[in-house]
Amino acid sequence: LPSLQQEANLGWDAHLPTQAADFYYQFKLSDYLERSNAKYMKDGTYATSYYRVSLHRRDNNRQHARLRAHCKTHPETHYVAPEFSTFTDFQAAFFARNVTENSRLIPLGECDDITDGEQHHLTYAPGSAKWTQHSEPRSHDRSYSGRDLEILYRATHDRWQLVDLPF
Repeated sequence: LPSLQQEANLGWDAHLPTQAADFYYQFKLSDYLERSNAKYMKDGTYATSYYRVSLHRRDNNRQHARLRAHCKTHPETHYVAPEFSTFTDFQAAFFARNVTENSRLIPLGECDDITDGEQHHLTYAPGSAKWTQHSEPRSHDRSYSGRDLEILYRATHDRWQLVDLPF
């Protein structure tokens, strides 16, 4: 959807694709940890600052379990969390309209199942595609920056289907 200013130049209100792949997002808040006594700096997982996303532990991590089940038939299901360390950073990104570009997308298909009621986290370093799922630490090499969203979407081209009522 173009802005009002873009619409004046383009002449149209909306462009809707006729073929697409479906994407699903679960938005999460992230904590920015930069002190040397932060848990995953202290244990050597990260040498410098990192972001931490807490998963909901309610009902044996039911939300995560549902998302994991969902991603089996909808592979483009992602956790999305910001890569901002301060409110000022967020505000600047918001007004510059680049919040998406400053976010991290973690594919649920890469996550491990969780079947207990313990607190689990996802962590990642600023600007790195690598991330770790905790409590039993397991590193992963693939996540995406919001800057890569168009590339990620276009990579699904072989799975695009007609956007109609069954879609």
